[in-house]
Amino acid sequence: MHTLLIIDDDSDYQYLLATLLEFDGYKIVKATNPLEAIPFIKKEKIDLIIMELKNSYLEGTKFINWLNNDLNIEIPVLIITAFQKKEAQEMARKAKLKYILHKPSHKNNIINKINKILNIQ
Repeated sequence: MHTLLIIDDDSDYQYLLATLLEFDGYKIVKATNPLEAIPFIKKEKIDLIIMELKNSYLEGTKFINWLNNDLNIEIPVLIITAFQKKEAQEMARKAKLKYILHKPSHKNNIINKINKILNIQ
């Protein structure tokens, strides 16, 4: 079973996404901000982080750069964002993030993207 970490300060969206992914067979760990996520990242084997580009606490791109560069932890990241497509793609490109979806995304698009990232057929 793959473990996914959802970092989102929108508790309603986090709940809906977690419910959808648990129903599809994933183990879900939730954090409302990047700092809250760190103990989970250090303690559990996280297969994928799903997060918004902007969080009320810390910008997602800064968190991922810090995770990769300062902690030397490489976990794939799927950004699901409400930012306009062009702005989000530019932010993701600068942070060298490969996987991005835009809100609202259909559940099949989310599941397919996760399966692709995790190489699940």
